[in-house]
Amino acid sequence: MASTDDKSKQTRQHYLQNFMSALPDKLVQTFLLEKLNADRNWCDELMIYALPHTPADDLAEARYRQSISSMMRHHTNKSGYILPPAAEKLLDAINTLLDSTSKPSIAPQQAINLCIAALSQLPELGERMEDANERLYQLAEGICARLYECFIELDSTEQENLFQRLLREYAEPMYLDRDLDSIILKLLKQWTKYKPEWQKACLIQQETLLKQSQDDHWRKAYLIKQTSELLQGWHKE
Repeated sequence: MASTDDKSKQTRQHYLQNFMSALPDKLVQTFLLEKLNADRNWCDELMIYALPHTPADDLAEARYRQSISSMMRHHTNKSGYILPPAAEKLLDAINTLLDSTSKPSIAPQQAINLCIAALSQLPELGERMEDANERLYQLAEGICARLYECFIELDSTEQENLFQRLLREYAEPMYLDRDLDSIILKLLKQWTKYKPEWQKACLIQQETLLKQSQDDHWRKAYLIKQTSELLQGWHKE
């Protein structure tokens, strides 16, 4: 038998459903925009709730990047920095958003688009905030862990596409600049266990990055060491 509180909630929900259905769409949109512009926390909550349910089309990743970038702007002060309290809220919001992709109703491809979009925003986020507790790197590791979960749900063709997609993302210099590259490379290395021929693709990418380093001796030495460790790890396996 339903409790009084349950009946009260059902009655209120029924009333709200009837009330909302009677409102013009334009009026609701105007109200939402005003609320979203006035309250950044409410804006974050709506994005966390709605983003995973947006269409999984070719524009999905770009749409997610734009939305996460918007969340970052909401927490950035006039000097262009994200202060510690705001950074904590923002990182919590992004973590909650990523956690929402684990729901059964969210397709792997949807989760992948969101994860790569979030990953692409981390270097800029690292430039805007102090990260004494290394939460940025924990977030990157969490994103890669979620990508691994999605990877094992895909067929071989989709796995190939995801590997190549992340390999291209890894090639972006911004990840090395923020010391995030090794986290991505670790995931790529894990995936090569499924297809050893992908090892060659990783090495070709390392060679390309080495050539691009030109006169940057620190970057060149770092990449040589990284490549050596990669080869040693594969040899042990």
